[in-house]
Amino acid sequence: MTWPEERVALLRRLVAQGMSGSEIGQRLDCTKGAVVGKCRRLGIRLQGDNQGNTGRPRSEQPAVVVRQPVVEAVIVPPLAPERPMPPARGCQWHDGTSPMWRVCDMAVKPGTAWCPEHHARVYPRYREPVA
Repeated sequence: MTWPEERVALLRRLVAQGMSGSEIGQRLDCTKGAVVGKCRRLGIRLQGDNQGNTGRPRSEQPAVVVRQPVVEAVIVPPLAPERPMPPARGCQWHDGTSPMWRVCDMAVKPGTAWCPEHHARVYPRYREPVA
């Protein structure tokens, strides 16, 4: 957005009249942010601008310091190393109850990693019909 001298002069007049940034933006057909930015670049203080001195006297009392309790760090022991997966030989259905890897190791159903019994558990609707 360009700010020719005539527009800057009008901006200065509108600020001197006490108009807000949004009102000036409506008059100049621009956004409030554009007006506020230009005023800050020019060093013009808009009415209601909260930067700088607000006109209120500062209190002479020192600020209250609230001390937070000291929290001690908790040291967490490292996790147990991961168990290596056994080499794939047969059905890779993991027992799940043993701390060591224990798999079914039966002959696998072609195209899967499981024996027919465990494949039926994984994919129940694809069960082979019982003869």
